[in-house]
Amino acid sequence: MPTMSLAELDRLFADEPHLHLVKEMQLDPGGVDPLGLRQINLNLMDAALPGINNVTRHVRPYAFMAWAWWKVAQAAEARGASTVNVADLQDVVDRLEVLFVWSHFLAGDGEGLPGRLVINDKFPGSGSKRAYDFHGEGWKSLKAVRRTSTGIMAPIQYGPSIRALGWLIQTQERALRPSSEAMTAVAALDREIGGLVPEAMLVPGPISLRADQADALHSAWPVSSPSVTEREAFKTLFHGLGANAPMHSVPWRRRQTLDLILAVLAQAKEAMGVVDIRRAMASARNDGGQPLKLTESLAATHMHWASLQARQLQRLALESLLRWIETRIDEGRSLSEELAADADEAAREVEDDADVSTVGDYLDRAAARAGEKGWPSACGLGETDIFRLMDDLVAAQSEVGCVRVPGLALRALAYADAMAVALSEAGVAAGRQGPLGGEPDRLPLSIASQRLKSARGRGLRSLWIEIIEAWVIGQHVRWSVARNGDGTQRLRIALGDRGWIRLRSGRLSGPFGPTSDRLWTAMALAAECGLVDRRSTSTGDAYIAA
Repeated sequence: MPTMSLAELDRLFADEPHLHLVKEMQLDPGGVDPLGLRQINLNLMDAALPGINNVTRHVRPYAFMAWAWWKVAQAAEARGASTVNVADLQDVVDRLEVLFVWSHFLAGDGEGLPGRLVINDKFPGSGSKRAYDFHGEGWKSLKAVRRTSTGIMAPIQYGPSIRALGWLIQTQERALRPSSEAMTAVAALDREIGGLVPEAMLVPGPISLRADQADALHSAWPVSSPSVTEREAFKTLFHGLGANAPMHSVPWRRRQTLDLILAVLAQAKEAMGVVDIRRAMASARNDGGQPLKLTESLAATHMHWASLQARQLQRLALESLLRWIETRIDEGRSLSEELAADADEAAREVEDDADVSTVGDYLDRAAARAGEKGWPSACGLGETDIFRLMDDLVAAQSEVGCVRVPGLALRALAYADAMAVALSEAGVAAGRQGPLGGEPDRLPLSIASQRLKSARGRGLRSLWIEIIEAWVIGQHVRWSVARNGDGTQRLRIALGDRGWIRLRSGRLSGPFGPTSDRLWTAMALAAECGLVDRRSTSTGDAYIAA
């Protein structure tokens, strides 16, 4: 019996509306964003630290890929080629990129470079006498894989950042060339490695290379040791260009966030890890708890960052509740009223004031925990530290029965709301584009605050029913259906004859954590280019003002 898609079944039944025997549909379980909340977080991150992602951590890949495109074009010009086939240029660049990462993996180096498993599987290892053929079907297949996922220029690796920061610019012929700001680094790198790469690697056509030839190149271009010229060029493109860029442009926005980081470090009492820097940026307080002295523009950047962290907290709370709901359904609690009663009871065991009579009473008491400091200033201090709360929510999801999740999630939703209210009063915008806003069906902070405001006179049990049915299950069903049609079963909870049922027996969603907010990679890049200084400590890297 042939496999049929839903569209084909619809057409068949429209033509012949009677009983048909069909195969059971084969859908692979999947879905990384079960409540459809992630995009707002990503938008806020992109507004704060545009031009990088969560894997970019070294300076040299930027300079190397700019050099590779320049070198290949220069070699074509030196051969006297009257016309240049962009596909041939791309093929030679792909060779150089693979040679670069292969040499690192042969040397037991290359932390932070993509594609280790693929290269180690396909290429000769250290000590092998075998050569790799940079041509044929095997090479063609490898290039396809690396361009989409495991290569330096892949969309999920350095590729978007190399373009966004201005290291490579696309020409009318669809080839890439280095920008004028990148050329000092390109020239410096060429002086170091230009004569070491086999000439045949720069010419289109079949070529093979042995492992020892690749290994010998590693000492000339280690990814962890960019030259002073590369570092200065990166600092200019990463931070310097933002000084004279138009307000709210990509370079300006990135510089604002980097300047907030520099202000945090300049006013710190000691070296700070990424976690402490994140906390200080959101609360506008240094590592000693004193208020930061910020210019008006940096105060606005701090409030944007605080909005992002409040959204992180809200999203984590709701995703954690999805996991908790699944555990309760597995234990036979299938009705919304039963789940709400369980959540209310569990929350009282963990959260202070969860036994008050109305939603408004609870929200007021939770918000008042900030004391004189107020929100968002209190979000990194003591019992109102949202970052410790997020850590607790992550840990609670892996505990038997997730019993602490409802109480922690209730606290998280209240703190996120308190931050959103305070930020709104301070002038932070909502709507579709503002930091507190976003698409309405993604439950932005502003809409969640409106819903909580309308529920202030109700009891907490009633709020729990709304959170379970609308904020969690409703969001999940809406986004699972919206993304249907690609052979993936995203739906995890559905309504059966006797209440909610699970569609993935024995496999809970999550555990979930906050979305990585690019701060770790921003600090790694800032340290490599000399914007900040880095120190190794027993607990990891720490940073101080340069």
